[in-house]
Amino acid sequence: MTPTAENSVGWLRASLERETELLQNFLQQLTDERVLLEQSDREALPELLAQKSTSIENLAALHRDRRETFVRLHPEWSTDQAEQGIAQQCASGELANSWQGRGELLRACDRANQINGRLVQAGRDRLQRLLQLLLGPEHANTYSAEGVRAQRSGHRTLGTA
Repeated sequence: MTPTAENSVGWLRASLERETELLQNFLQQLTDERVLLEQSDREALPELLAQKSTSIENLAALHRDRRETFVRLHPEWSTDQAEQGIAQQCASGELANSWQGRGELLRACDRANQINGRLVQAGRDRLQRLLQLLLGPEHANTYSAEGVRAQRSGHRTLGTA
């Protein structure tokens, strides 16, 4: 459907339906990621991360297209005004339920992403503690803060008896 000022509500409805579908898929990916993180299944993560990246790109493209379309429909609007116009048109009237559902999905994705981030950080902290036990605190950092591998010899004494 080519959007015009007259059919913008129908076009926005279709856009919101597509965004809802993408967000539901993304939320499922975040849920799957949590399971993999909890199970420490590192081998399955790269494929899922690629899928998540694609989902994020698709959501960004949909958002960008929606904003650019509104700027074309209302040439006098800036990008910010287009964002506000979309939100106003969606927040009231027949699109209000879809807009509200979109907001709930966005918040659910944010919460799931925060949980996953905490799981990743906990895994890093656990690994750091293990490295400190094995290598000693002065050698536990395998990479510097800049991401450069720490300089050290190929062997070292792990302990003496």
